[in-house]
Amino acid sequence: MDKMSRYRALCRRIVRDIAKTIEGQEDRLPKDLETVSVCDNQTGQYLLMNIGWQDGRRVRGTSVHLRLKGGKIWVEDDMTNLDIAEQLVEAGVPKKDIVLGFQPPDRRKYTDFAAA
Repeated sequence: MDKMSRYRALCRRIVRDIAKTIEGQEDRLPKDLETVSVCDNQTGQYLLMNIGWQDGRRVRGTSVHLRLKGGKIWVEDDMTNLDIAEQLVEAGVPKKDIVLGFQPPDRRKYTDFAAA
């Protein structure tokens, strides 16, 4: 399996595993709020979204967004306490192939991960 195929599979697995974990805690979530995983291998976009209704208001948001760009995994959003970048490292992805996209570009050089 080539590197990008492996990264696709890994991103898909991470997003789906987090969704399964959240589904297992449904009793802690508002009943009209749903967690949905969106995995598109063609465009390299992997998202975990929360959609539904809470207290009469529409709720929609992305809690996890991983994307493949330029041969790297970009962590665009990680609104979890699971430290997805570290999960990627533990799965064998070199830090030079991980970009913390949620960090301002001028601050990325101060992390252990790729600047872009």
